[in-house]
Amino acid sequence: YYVRVKNAGDADVPLDTTGQSANTNLFVPYPGSPAAICGGVGINDLNANISTLSIVPNPFNSKAEVTFYSDKSGNMTERITNMIGSVVYSKEIEIKAGENKSVIERNNLPTGVYFYSLGDGKNLVTKRLIVSE
Repeated sequence: YYVRVKNAGDADVPLDTTGQSANTNLFVPYPGSPAAICGGVGINDLNANISTLSIVPNPFNSKAEVTFYSDKSGNMTERITNMIGSVVYSKEIEIKAGENKSVIERNNLPTGVYFYSLGDGKNLVTKRLIVSE
């Protein structure tokens, strides 16, 4: 589906309904829009400080290593939540700019699917985590 919205005073922009032209299926903010003024807002901005978050092994049965890169140092909170959103593990960790590692111990977590989140109060990255037998 293609939707065209026109504001008063805006120039008409050709619309490629075949999807063959480069960048025709992307959102392009109009001048003066919040996205154009702020440089874009949305889910991609949440990951600005943390990149390449990986959990190995996943699924795991006793412990797993979390590896990620951060563009700044400081404190972050790592949190594991179950499928209904209850926090089953939370720990504040100190990180440095560059590569960081943290180990997650299974302890008494039952087998199941969880979500591992790492955040600093402004930014949050979440990955699925599976505990197996």
